[in-house]
Amino acid sequence: MNNKYIKFILENKKIIISIVIIIVLLIVMFVIFNSYSFIGEIKKGNYDKAIEVFNSKVKGDFKKTEETKKETESLIESTIEKFNKNEIGYEEANNILSTVEKTNMLSNKVEEFIETLEILNNSKISYNKALEYVKSEDYYHAIISFYEVVEKDSNYKDAQKQLETLVTQYKDSILSQIEQDKNANYEDKISELEKLKNILNDDTEVQAKIEIYKDKQIESLEQNQEVSVISAKTHKEWYSDSLSGIQVIVKNNTNKVVKDYTVGMLAYDKNGYPLKINYNSNIEEGNSKSANIQPKQTHGEDEYYSIIYEQDKMSKVISCVKEVTYYDGSKWENPYYQYWLEEHEDKPLK
Repeated sequence: MNNKYIKFILENKKIIISIVIIIVLLIVMFVIFNSYSFIGEIKKGNYDKAIEVFNSKVKGDFKKTEETKKETESLIESTIEKFNKNEIGYEEANNILSTVEKTNMLSNKVEEFIETLEILNNSKISYNKALEYVKSEDYYHAIISFYEVVEKDSNYKDAQKQLETLVTQYKDSILSQIEQDKNANYEDKISELEKLKNILNDDTEVQAKIEIYKDKQIESLEQNQEVSVISAKTHKEWYSDSLSGIQVIVKNNTNKVVKDYTVGMLAYDKNGYPLKINYNSNIEEGNSKSANIQPKQTHGEDEYYSIIYEQDKMSKVISCVKEVTYYDGSKWENPYYQYWLEEHEDKPLK
């Protein structure tokens, strides 16, 4: 019996080997089909079907899940790479990653890739916006958009190359324009320079020009006050040996009649250090009601503002107009006043 069996095998060896090979191949194909059809459905764009296949043929089977994980990891990596190279669009890439995310496989890794996809997508949007801005010669927004292109983006090198040219051109253009524009006020020039500084990452040359124009702006505001302080000094009544307050004389530089005004006052001791002449601070405000200052006239020669605190120590005083009300109903708030405070309040006298 054994001899017959052996003889049969020998006579049919090729057939038997062929049958065994076919069976093995069928088993392998079955395993592959069950393990990787999830990936196949994703590649075909059948995202809902892919989830169904995963839940019915992969989920719960440790071996199949591990095999699928390897293929899935390769898939999400290639998805990001293809998107970065513009071989697939954002919607397709997002669908693939979202489908993988629903399986809870590689959860941490998928989250990282989804975040990377969003960063790359925003970067590519910025790059394309920048190109459009260049076409319309809006170099300010083009530069900002090119700066938003991230290093991982395949467009990064080109963005940096374009920035090298644009930044130099834009900087030279703005600086030249500001210097030549005699009609623009200092505030507008400073605003343009601040914008330029922001996109040039705090360029020292631009910062220096900003400081120069700020100084010029303050000087201009000081010289062009509608109502200005002519003098400020300590006041002493004729019948007293002690100081009683501060006398401030102002001048109306407008063609309107001043109804009332408010001044800020600071006092210093004999060494030039600030005194606390107000309960809360070293600045005191005085208001002159019914001042009735005619155009180009002065006021305050016959008045003084009483000081309660440390008046006996006062040696030097300075003052600045804060705000004015005119008889035509208009009001003026002195833009120089805040700069004056910043320079002098709670600081030794220069």
